[in-house]
Amino acid sequence: MIQQAHLQKDITSKRLEEYPDVFADILNVLAFQGKTALLPEYLEEKSGSAFYRDTASAWHENRRDVIKADKRSGVLLSVLSLENQTTQDKDMVFRVMGYDFAGYQKQIASGQGRRSPVATWVIYFGPGPWEQPKQLLEALDLEDVPYRDDLIRAVSNPHINVVEISRLPAETRQQFQSDFRFVAEWFRADREGLEADLQNQPQKIRHAEALLDFLSAFSGEQRALDPEVRRKIQKQEQEEEGGLTMKSFLTELLDREGQKGKQLGLAEGEQLGLLKGQRQIVAFMLQSEKDLGKIAALTGLPEEQIRKLSEMGPLD
Repeated sequence: MIQQAHLQKDITSKRLEEYPDVFADILNVLAFQGKTALLPEYLEEKSGSAFYRDTASAWHENRRDVIKADKRSGVLLSVLSLENQTTQDKDMVFRVMGYDFAGYQKQIASGQGRRSPVATWVIYFGPGPWEQPKQLLEALDLEDVPYRDDLIRAVSNPHINVVEISRLPAETRQQFQSDFRFVAEWFRADREGLEADLQNQPQKIRHAEALLDFLSAFSGEQRALDPEVRRKIQKQEQEEEGGLTMKSFLTELLDREGQKGKQLGLAEGEQLGLLKGQRQIVAFMLQSEKDLGKIAALTGLPEEQIRKLSEMGPLD
């Protein structure tokens, strides 16, 4: 049951990137320097799993985050995927090698004559800079190897594409045309403590619910899970012509007064509940004990507070 719930959360959180317009936009900016290389209408959903056999003939599964193929004129041009990371992984270079190998292995097993390129981009959402190896040789311990230099020349040295979302420069963030523009701006603002800057973004949001799921999963934004926030955003989305603006989206998501009022309401409720309980206890004890000092000693409450509670009279 826990595994099923985790899988459901995993699927839900990646729904935003699975939209063809968002996936194409991410890679057009991050991989193709802002050129319109990928077109949403040519993207084909591919399985997020690839199975392969190891040297002992045992089957293994490599699960991908988001994977699509660019298919034009009936010819598979490339297989492109995104891997989301909220924490740093010193073995990421090995994992990506395994993912990409499994993609090629799947092509070999299919018997197709053409071999299409497989490429992966690691999308890192952490606040700090990525400090783990980005190429194979950086991840290997070669310090005590006597023939180190010769070995380095002989070993293949694959690299991985790591994109640090919270550190993208403004000119890169502004190239995004999809809802991922909001994601890039959100993580930059969160890292720099400039949440107010988000209010000035002119972008329209097309996939509000998926964006909320994404923020709750990858930034830990608990307000994105609030049913009331979601209801208000959905209502606003229906009312706004031409799509929901970032400003409207943020007004509901970052409703400081509403959140503050809700917290105050909870605090006031707790205080009222505590007061009610104290009045019940004091009223009960006054039936057999009139000495307020003794009641104070028994309850641990100050005598003055016992006196005030007694003056409130019995509860209705």
